[in-house]
Amino acid sequence: MRYFLSTSILVLATLSPLIKALPYYEDTDPQYFVEFECGYDVDNWVIEAGFGTPEQDARLLVDTTSNNTFVAGIMCHSEFCENQSGPLYDSGKSSTSVKLMSEQTFELTNNRSVLGDIYEDTVTIGNIEFTNFKFGKAISVSGFPSDADYAGVYGLNPGPDPTYYASKRKRADHGKGKPSMRGREGKSGSSGSVDTSDPPNVQIPKKRSNTGGGKCALIYDLNYDTLPNPIAWLNLPTNDCSDSPFWKTDIECVKIKNVVDLKFQNTIAEFDTAVKDITAPHEDIAKIHQGLNAEYDNDSDKYVFQCCDANDLEISFTDYTVKIPAGYWTVKIDDNRCFAKIAVSDATDAPTSRWRLGTDFMENFYTILDEDRRQTGLSLLNNRKGISITPK
Repeated sequence: MRYFLSTSILVLATLSPLIKALPYYEDTDPQYFVEFECGYDVDNWVIEAGFGTPEQDARLLVDTTSNNTFVAGIMCHSEFCENQSGPLYDSGKSSTSVKLMSEQTFELTNNRSVLGDIYEDTVTIGNIEFTNFKFGKAISVSGFPSDADYAGVYGLNPGPDPTYYASKRKRADHGKGKPSMRGREGKSGSSGSVDTSDPPNVQIPKKRSNTGGGKCALIYDLNYDTLPNPIAWLNLPTNDCSDSPFWKTDIECVKIKNVVDLKFQNTIAEFDTAVKDITAPHEDIAKIHQGLNAEYDNDSDKYVFQCCDANDLEISFTDYTVKIPAGYWTVKIDDNRCFAKIAVSDATDAPTSRWRLGTDFMENFYTILDEDRRQTGLSLLNNRKGISITPK
């Protein structure tokens, strides 16, 4: 099972001409994809989905930290649900809905939780139709913004990995007893359908600038050989005690030349689409601010520093070091002052010491999430000059 997250600067109205225009797509035909807005001005990666027959539209947050998919239902009276601008999912209006379980509670990361009934229904995401898609129809939602521009979550995390936890001398049945809201046993063959035993793949911003927005896409089963550059494969972390080790790796060092040199032991980096910035513990951010001589600015509500003091950001994993020029991890306020796309983490679930590499980081690479390999991969884009991935 493979997911890709990737970027491109081509300005095209739809993904079909993009596939034909990019030379490294010539030998592939990624038929199934989901487009969404992305870029610095976009707070969340949100996809359009349709639930049931006939379709009921809903917007879902793309979340690599969750193995649960849910949508707000008509019986939900939480503020999150009642503030939705569109109608909520009504299983009674779908001829293909099947109720499987009642009132199950699911805990998501960062104190987010959902109480809901488990349903199976036809779900359309992008140009992909899933049959027998299992998800939660939310009755109560907590921990999400009340003004969210989405009505649920599309979870891309495989969840607990018995092989990983057995190797850590944990129980191999870790996580059992809690039904998965994310099971997708699709049936291929009909037009527009896909076998969901292989979940999705790639996300491609087609136009993005330091301050602008663009289009991205989540794609199924892109051939690795068609990527323009080699893949740096990152192993799962060696010491993770959370519910799932997926889309994480060990981080050893974060360095900004002449600013800060942070060394870590037993620290995890997580590829997290639920956050925008790179986020880190307060003590790490304080050292970065100190090295940059950053001062809090009331007007921008940011810690601001002289742009000329920012140098390349280097993030070292176990086997690779990623270098990102200052222009990609800072934002200019004026000709002289900048702030960083690095912020204090609000993580509440263990380990709180982890670094969360959010969407602003991932938009600089092809970010490949491969469950079969049990690895996360990074591959360079041809349009991000100065960014490098170096073996150690």
